[in-house]
Amino acid sequence: MEECHQVLTERSHNIILSQQNVKPIVYQGFSMSSIFQDMDVLYYIPNKRIRIGNVVVIKIPGNRRKIIHRVISVGEKGIRTMGDCNPYPDNWLLRPDQILGSVAYGYRGKRRFPVPGGPAGLAKMYQVRLKRLIIKTAYPVLSSLSHNLHIS
Repeated sequence: MEECHQVLTERSHNIILSQQNVKPIVYQGFSMSSIFQDMDVLYYIPNKRIRIGNVVVIKIPGNRRKIIHRVISVGEKGIRTMGDCNPYPDNWLLRPDQILGSVAYGYRGKRRFPVPGGPAGLAKMYQVRLKRLIIKTAYPVLSSLSHNLHIS
């Protein structure tokens, strides 16, 4: 945890003064591991405009941790989110005040990388899901074929 604090402190001091509303958060978990790795430092911008495809930082009532997921629908009943690597959407509907902001970019080590949102973000999510489906479908066939070739 001390390492996280040190990374956040170092990165926070490097934020340009004109971007003082940008807030850091350290990613941990697996639900967005298609684009993030543990200990990536992400920067999110508090905003009121919520777009489908954006990666957002959310606060769920009753949960102390902040969650980083992608917005997959916005409707009158609420906002639905989902981790890119999760098989199903989250089982909660969010209100706009539960979304702390949209992730704009991150750092992995010293390398800065953009976080796509909107249509580009959705395309990235579907690309990840298609790749996983292909691997899940092709693996048993290729594994069996490889095993049979090895025996002969």
